[in-house]
Amino acid sequence: MRTALIDSSGAGGRGGATWIVAALAAFALAAATAAADTVMRTSVLDAGGGRSTAGDVVLDATLGGIGGLCANGSVTGKMGYAGQLYDAAGLTATASPTNVAEGGTRQLTAAAVNDDDTRGELDGTPQWAVAWGPLASVSGAGLASAGAVYRDTPAGARAVYEAKTGTVSLLVQDVNPDNYGLYASDGVPDGWQVDAFGEENPLGGGSADPDGDRVPNSGEYAGDTDPNDEDSFLGITAIAREGGTGARVWWQGGQQATQYVERSASLTGPAWRPVRTNLPPTAAFTNCLDPSASNAVFYYRIRAVR
Repeated sequence: MRTALIDSSGAGGRGGATWIVAALAAFALAAATAAADTVMRTSVLDAGGGRSTAGDVVLDATLGGIGGLCANGSVTGKMGYAGQLYDAAGLTATASPTNVAEGGTRQLTAAAVNDDDTRGELDGTPQWAVAWGPLASVSGAGLASAGAVYRDTPAGARAVYEAKTGTVSLLVQDVNPDNYGLYASDGVPDGWQVDAFGEENPLGGGSADPDGDRVPNSGEYAGDTDPNDEDSFLGITAIAREGGTGARVWWQGGQQATQYVERSASLTGPAWRPVRTNLPPTAAFTNCLDPSASNAVFYYRIRAVR
């Protein structure tokens, strides 16, 4: 705060009067004047001024109203009556938090951005709309509803009020991996299907076999193989006797699935027993030895889990 010290004493006078003026607002101030043994006090000193008397001494004083604007970069200070005035310069839209689960809702709010960078309530209701991304709708009251997504996806909403526009960014979170469009509820993660076939492609369904290798897309996903390559699949490629009582099994598959080689004495008999567990990352082509195959007849199979 800056202050000004004003000495009203004349060159030949004995007495003097001093006023301290605060240069930020027109506050009511009190001043005192002393002349020899005469003390003269003003009852009120305000923007309108006033007169004080003591004996044969009369003092008329005025104090002009203090007001106006003071700017420093992007910050503007307003004083006096001007401090009560502002203009809406823009519109801001917000949400807290800014994430919303697919199928869920998030309340949005809008406020005026004033020319002094303060925020203020709107006198009415803005018009809300979807700006971008997987929002199903935004109600007139600013309630945003998220649609289904196949992975976390950015979205945005727009508020318009008196020719001013504000937007808010949201993140729609993928909380159900198997609920997107044509790929919903088929046992295969939607993101994998979109990556392999694009959105809403009938060839990307879980039971489809677009590459004709007799492995449906659900099996291609489980085995981490390419659903668009007939030579890429999970399967045993060869079995051979080794060492009299052993059997070596060769197979191929993907790299990011856990592989289980199992055997059974009958296709309809006892349960399958483990021979080898292959943890990812795995080689596309590999083999293992079953040392206890003996001379009996065994059946082998391979399965994968992700």
